[in-house]
Amino acid sequence: MARITHLKASFRKTDVICRYGGDEFVVIFDRSTREEIDTAVKRLIENTNKFNAEKKRPYKINFSAGYDTYDYESGLSAQLFVKRIDAKMYENKNRAKS
Repeated sequence: MARITHLKASFRKTDVICRYGGDEFVVIFDRSTREEIDTAVKRLIENTNKFNAEKKRPYKINFSAGYDTYDYESGLSAQLFVKRIDAKMYENKNRAKS
C-alpha cells in the first residue's frame, strides 16, 4: 500500500496510475515536452529518496523506470509502445547494476 501512496504523491491527481503486474506500475500522463516527463521522474526519485531517508518503514523502496513520449504520427500501437518502455526500464535496471 505504501508504494501506490508514494506514487500518487509524486504525480498529479489527473495522472493515471495502474498496477501492471506483480510489482510493476504504469503511470499515464499528458505532458507536452520531454523536459516535463524528466521533471516528473526526478520528482519521483526525490520522493523515493526522502521516503528512504526518513526510515519510517523497515524497508526501502527501489525502482527502475522506463519512460518515453508517444508520437501520434508514428502509428505505433499501445502494445508496442509499452514494450518499448519496458525495454528502456530493463536498460536502466541493468545500467544501475553495473
